[in-house]
Amino acid sequence: MDLAGNQAADYIKPTVLAESERKFTIDTIAPTAPVVKLLLDADNDGILTAKEKGTATKSKVEIEVPKDAVAGDVIVVVTTQQVRQVMGLLAILLAKNGVTPGKVITFEVDLPKEGTLNVQADVIDVAGNHGIGNDFFVMEGSSGASQTINFDNIGNGQTVNLGTGDDVLNFTGSNQTIGGGNTHSISGGAGHDTLMVSGTGNSLSLSDVFSFETIDLGDAVAGNTLFSGTVADVKAAIDKQNGQSTIYVKGDANDTVDLGAKGASLTDQNGATWTKGAAKEVDGVVYDAWTAEDQTLYIEQGINVI
Repeated sequence: MDLAGNQAADYIKPTVLAESERKFTIDTIAPTAPVVKLLLDADNDGILTAKEKGTATKSKVEIEVPKDAVAGDVIVVVTTQQVRQVMGLLAILLAKNGVTPGKVITFEVDLPKEGTLNVQADVIDVAGNHGIGNDFFVMEGSSGASQTINFDNIGNGQTVNLGTGDDVLNFTGSNQTIGGGNTHSISGGAGHDTLMVSGTGNSLSLSDVFSFETIDLGDAVAGNTLFSGTVADVKAAIDKQNGQSTIYVKGDANDTVDLGAKGASLTDQNGATWTKGAAKEVDGVVYDAWTAEDQTLYIEQGINVI
């Protein structure tokens, strides 16, 4: 007998504890992005030329609802005018909303005289995941003719392609990262093209641009910065198919060209080192030749090179 009075043959039945189990599903998969079309952009290349635009001040936009959209998804459409249109806030697939998978939603937007028009369609599922549709970067100008175009922002997902002609793309914004980190998001196209940065405090990477023979960092007091990236990035920015062989960088002592992987080393992240060579004068501007491996950049004397 133990202290509790139990006989040897007796036993206490173990208590069975109640257990509960709950499985959680983690949903981080973005829904399919809607398809966005600006109807005046006849060739759907993201550039609204003067010929396509004509005298129009407005254009219809089509948003195609993804075919795999489900009840509970929300579609939000935003334009540069920040006019927000919410389609079926509670459930886009309710019959009373008239919105079904594959349906095309049409509405009208005002066209800017020049620069950018951003139309973004966003599908948000019940888990809060976003599927962001095409952004249109719309510019006034005639493809095939020389043009000067001013713009003040280019965000993630947007692209610019100037097409044929000796074009000037003038960035007037300040304190921004031009290009948003999108590979070759800004393309000059065929011809002798210039990317001018007339705003201040901006940064630009050569991995964001393609087919610009001249990059002008401007003469603003605050200055602008060009990051070369790797030697491979420099090569990829040059449109050899159309005869481009190098890039000329203009600016002054307030501007910086960073050849050293975002640091004052003159060596990129792959170990390629840039060295300064002979000076060269082009159209009254004196450039220093900077070479790494088999690639040369020409940087105007006076620019801070690190």
